[in-house]
Amino acid sequence: MSVFQAVRSAVNSIPEVSGRVYHAEALKNAAAPFVFWLQTGEEYERTLEGRTELGTDQYELHIVTKNLEALDSISASVREAVEGLQGTTVNGILYEIVKLIQISPVINEHEVNLYRKVYEITVHYQAEESEILPSA
Repeated sequence: MSVFQAVRSAVNSIPEVSGRVYHAEALKNAAAPFVFWLQTGEEYERTLEGRTELGTDQYELHIVTKNLEALDSISASVREAVEGLQGTTVNGILYEIVKLIQISPVINEHEVNLYRKVYEITVHYQAEESEILPSA
């Protein structure tokens, strides 16, 4: 079970982008507004016995809209939805800390007349024993 599935589901619950949350590689000719994401990091806590159920994943979440007003509104909704995962358990994964940081200025994509905001999402989580992959 992917840690990001709950994040994607939370973002998909926002009416303006529902059904338009894509992995960066799957993005083709999408009509704005939409959101795309990619995983940028993955780390697991280890002990002498092997990997534990504690982990940290990082993602970039790109919000793309036709105007700044929509970008501000959708970004606020995304922030609220994703941060709302903190302290919840979804599919056997406890989302202990969920942090969003805007990592670039708002980007004006002149060539396609769109605006983009980029968040870095860091998820500290604890998975149930059955969710842990065997240690290498």
